[in-house]
Amino acid sequence: MHPFRIIPSTIFLFLLSGNIYSIEIGKDILKNGDFENQLSYWKLDYDINPKNQAMQLKPPIEWQKSAGKNYSGAIYLKAPYKAFKNYIYQVAAEQCIRIYNAGLFTVKANFRYEDLPINKYGHRIYVYWFESEDCSTGGQFGDFLDPELNEGWQEITKTSLLPALNAKAVLIQVFQNQKSSEREFTWYERIWKYLLNLFDKAYPPKTGFGYWDNIALIPTKLLEPPPSKNSIDNNYTLPLGQNYVKNGSFQSGLENWHFMSEKTWSEDGHQDDGAVRTKLISKDSGRGTHAFTQCINFVVSQLYEMGIWLKRDNSSTQNGGGRYRSTWYEKEDCQGRATTSHKHADPKPGNDWQELKVDNIIPPKGSRSVKVEAIQSILGPGEFSIYWDNAYFRPVKN
Repeated sequence: MHPFRIIPSTIFLFLLSGNIYSIEIGKDILKNGDFENQLSYWKLDYDINPKNQAMQLKPPIEWQKSAGKNYSGAIYLKAPYKAFKNYIYQVAAEQCIRIYNAGLFTVKANFRYEDLPINKYGHRIYVYWFESEDCSTGGQFGDFLDPELNEGWQEITKTSLLPALNAKAVLIQVFQNQKSSEREFTWYERIWKYLLNLFDKAYPPKTGFGYWDNIALIPTKLLEPPPSKNSIDNNYTLPLGQNYVKNGSFQSGLENWHFMSEKTWSEDGHQDDGAVRTKLISKDSGRGTHAFTQCINFVVSQLYEMGIWLKRDNSSTQNGGGRYRSTWYEKEDCQGRATTSHKHADPKPGNDWQELKVDNIIPPKGSRSVKVEAIQSILGPGEFSIYWDNAYFRPVKN
């Protein structure tokens, strides 16, 4: 008997240790997403401050018998608001599901605030992809869903979710935290909150508690078969030591690079004329973003190294950082499923030119292209600029 076969309306049947597993296109594969079976199949995760005895007696995640959209069961998340000084509570319920041969997903859910808060960031559903079947290794952020600031029940949907390259499972995490900003309080509220904190009393929450119901994970498409050897362009293979990056020295201006931040070409290069200067501006807080990227096609899974030279701009009014990393794709031209490498290089303190280098790079199984990525961050309000030069990605061993 063949280990799997396609049948109508079914993604596939998989034979493993005498058991047959099936996943149907269009059919929800999340267990107890309607919470009719209380909190079965959901793993609860929350911190309990030892001083908060009330929280120990009544945990911040509950099953509510008739609080759901159609007066059915629902999960109730109520992370305490700043219960003890600056301690920030967060709570989560999560479930790990094997995805087998599914290649595209839709996630949807119903949500309702108990009391409408002043902002909406307290509640989310996160999607994480894992290379292990039990969601223990190879984790990769996928996407998230968050509710609008509306009264009553609302349906939230995220479509066309593409699993990470080589993912075998997905973790669905229902999440809430309480992290309201001081800027959201009036002056008398700040005084009142300060007095309550002196006595370890909680201030009334600024982000509301909420109910989730009818959470669903729906496969919508099969995985596409890998490309045949005949369809692979062997012209992508370069000799050992040769640089795959085009215009890595920036001597041809800014050609071959895709930029996401403000940039200018500069003559102030590392060794030769030519470099790129990227600038990041923030009005209020720290943040990070892609500075620029380049997609590289390759064929042979050799051992690689990658790097770039970096120098901070002394004229910057704020501190910041940089990073050089890679994201791998299953198809040419950086298309299809992807996975971001956990190996990266960050700069050390100093204002001189320095090399960010990542070595001993082994391409993930099934990858056909890689995107080299320069990341830039700023620590607070102001302007931070970086010079970049001499980028490379090259094979070092067959």
